[in-house]
Amino acid sequence: IEEFVGRVRFTIPLIEPQPPTPEQSRKTTENSNHTLPTSTEAPVEAPVEAPVTLSTTETKIIQFINSSPLSTRELLSRLKYKQKTGNFKSAINNLLTSKLIAYTIPEKPNSRLQKYRLTDKGRNMDIR
Repeated sequence: IEEFVGRVRFTIPLIEPQPPTPEQSRKTTENSNHTLPTSTEAPVEAPVEAPVTLSTTETKIIQFINSSPLSTRELLSRLKYKQKTGNFKSAINNLLTSKLIAYTIPEKPNSRLQKYRLTDKGRNMDIR
């Protein structure tokens, strides 16, 4: 028994060390197989981005900010929402994550003057 500040550690020795279970062995080998490819291996290609599927709310948001940047309040008004809903928050988060929209003041995401603008990737999307 070892005592530390605010905690206690109990060490219980086993009579015989147990061999790792097949599942534990598999995890160990999976974690240890991270090697760099040699020159004889084919180079790994960068993953191709899957086409982005947008929800109705996400599509509307992109259409609204296509002409000019809009604030959260302006977007909520155009979507006819009285307050931020889970659907709205999720749509904004998904659009920011997929880099279809961006903040106008990226260094201050919680600024009261913050607006959302369309990125080049968002402008190049075919939205109808």
